[in-house]
Amino acid sequence: MAGSTLNKGWQIAGGAIVCISGAYQIFPALLPQFTRRWRQKINPETFLPEEVDEHTLSLIEDVLTKLNMPASKEESLDVYVTSSDSPEYSGGFSQRSSCLMGLPFYFGWHDESDFEKGKSRLAIRNFPWDSAESETVKSSILLSDDEKRFVIARQLGYLDTQHVWTKFGLRTLCLVGGFLVGHYSSHKLGFLEGSIGRGRAVSGPRPAVFASVLYSFSLLYAFGISVLLTDAYNGIVDTSADRYAATISPEYCHAGCSYYDKILSTNIALRNLLPEGPKHFTAFGNEMPGAIRVKTKPLVSRRDHLRTLNDQQAVDVQVHSLLPSAAAPTSKV
Repeated sequence: MAGSTLNKGWQIAGGAIVCISGAYQIFPALLPQFTRRWRQKINPETFLPEEVDEHTLSLIEDVLTKLNMPASKEESLDVYVTSSDSPEYSGGFSQRSSCLMGLPFYFGWHDESDFEKGKSRLAIRNFPWDSAESETVKSSILLSDDEKRFVIARQLGYLDTQHVWTKFGLRTLCLVGGFLVGHYSSHKLGFLEGSIGRGRAVSGPRPAVFASVLYSFSLLYAFGISVLLTDAYNGIVDTSADRYAATISPEYCHAGCSYYDKILSTNIALRNLLPEGPKHFTAFGNEMPGAIRVKTKPLVSRRDHLRTLNDQQAVDVQVHSLLPSAAAPTSKV
């Protein structure tokens, strides 16, 4: 009786874990307006959400025109000013809900006067802005229009993937598989009432705690596997989004190389200027990886990938220029 109750209890618990974990993956995509309210930047003076400036909207329109984006996708795109210092995205064009693209508030800065007015709003405390290295940080914030277009196109590349359903599928399959492994192991080892243990039917009580240990371990292991698989998939999506933006035009590819060079230089400067506390960046400018997890593709690898694409595009342009043009038709006299 105890084994049967335990089995039903773990079935309910396993189903709840799968549902909660799956809902966590697709929640931002299914409820975009809630996600936007949670992430958008609030103006400290008016206490209202900040609006995307007209210049940034014109850059977005340029990118959409360059991509020849269908009207249905344009209508689902919702752009907002994010409270984060990095661009964000949520949802995707494959869902029927809105696609969110969050751009940092400094996207509206155009020159040093804008920087001087708004640098106090940056999430960098006690930063020595009078140092020589601070110019590197400033250059990464004051992006050129082409660099902004690349970032916008890259975020659209994220939205134009199946990342929502892929991550949901990976997490769900791993957890369901982990539950089935735990159930099968408990059944074979005789920890559940009526199961087969040591070659015979088990009718007497067995230590129920062993079944709980098996269920817990298998689910925890499956969750860890799903996290590592999701991290690996994130690296694939990063590469896909960079290629999506870089292949629009050679100018976008070159701007992408410049953008990542600025980010890497800034990370190195921050590492050197803020020596106290934990290191957030490596000596090469990449974000410091975890002990096991690498959540995104390293920035150096992303920059090098764009450089390779940029070199390939330059070669293609040279080859195309050397090809003989079509001969003009000659008229008969």
